[in-house]
Amino acid sequence: MGEREAFGPNLRRIRIPRGISVDEITAATNVSAALWEGLERNDLARWPTGIYARSYVRSYAKAIGVDPESTVDEFCRCFPQGDRRAELV
Repeated sequence: MGEREAFGPNLRRIRIPRGISVDEITAATNVSAALWEGLERNDLARWPTGIYARSYVRSYAKAIGVDPESTVDEFCRCFPQGDRRAELV
């Protein structure tokens, strides 16, 4: 399994042993459970892009107790939704 395919499932594998439910993350972040469950399956079809995607990933990482910056960096490497390139004005 490559880095991209492992990203979401790895987050899930961290979350579950820590006893953190998707509902708890939803309550802490005000982001729908469906989006978090999609992230854990690498299904980002309904996800926002750019700064919003990075913000969501940062919030998820904080909620499960992992380093938010390294998690966002990995997300940006794996998925175009996190693209950090500046957009044309």
